[in-house]
Amino acid sequence: MLIGELLFTEALRTGDTWVLEYVVHDPTGEPAQEYAHAVRATEEHFLLEIRFDPAAPPAGCHSYTQAGLDEPRLSRTDLVLNKDNAVHLAVSDGTAGVVGIAWDWPRREPRSDANPGEASRQ
Repeated sequence: MLIGELLFTEALRTGDTWVLEYVVHDPTGEPAQEYAHAVRATEEHFLLEIRFDPAAPPAGCHSYTQAGLDEPRLSRTDLVLNKDNAVHLAVSDGTAGVVGIAWDWPRREPRSDANPGEASRQ
């Protein structure tokens, strides 16, 4: 969960908009599988873009919505990586809840660290 306060350089008037970009780095080293945005009040417009390393693209991506954090996912739409190795989700219906993008990583073959010659010497 990420919580933050946005401090703008000027006061926003009713109807004003502000565009911001941020990067999330996960220091755990665990592979991420989704990113979501949740709001309690309605949002008129929201854009979520996920960019992947060209050397490590996901096997597949999809967008989803949820009525709340503990609610089941209501919809799923497959997304295709563009030439910049990114997918995005644009919401403009003004509903509250959760919108997100999830992805699957390619399956990796189990790694055998055992040296084949080791077993024959035992």
